[in-house]
Amino acid sequence: MRVSSELHQSRYTKLLIAKHSPQNSDAADGDVLYVAPRTSVPLRPHVSHHFLSTRDRKTRSRYGWVKEVAPFEPDEFIRRFLPGPDLSPQEAGAIEAMLRSIADLAEGSPVAATYSVRGVEEKVMELDIHRVFFYPTRR
Repeated sequence: MRVSSELHQSRYTKLLIAKHSPQNSDAADGDVLYVAPRTSVPLRPHVSHHFLSTRDRKTRSRYGWVKEVAPFEPDEFIRRFLPGPDLSPQEAGAIEAMLRSIADLAEGSPVAATYSVRGVEEKVMELDIHRVFFYPTRR
């Protein structure tokens, strides 16, 4: 098996897909998305992050939309959508954190990835996958 044994064997029924938009996403409509952790993050209150398309592992999307699918485990997601070289425990953990974060959201909910500072004595940057709300712009 190519997935870290640290992954929990929970079953999930939701994943993230892209909606193409020149302003927010270079990924094609319907591309399955995942999140890859940064190797270093500056210590700031919030640092925007992005999702990557599983199609080529390079194409970025600022937002992802929740889609309901047949139940699967994190290692199944990785085998199906990210074949190839082994993932590090940090990469596999970020994917499972993404799946846990969207598990209770309604289908069609838009989400984003943001690093936020946590801690009082020792400040660390932590990746959050969260729902976003779009408001119409006033003209």
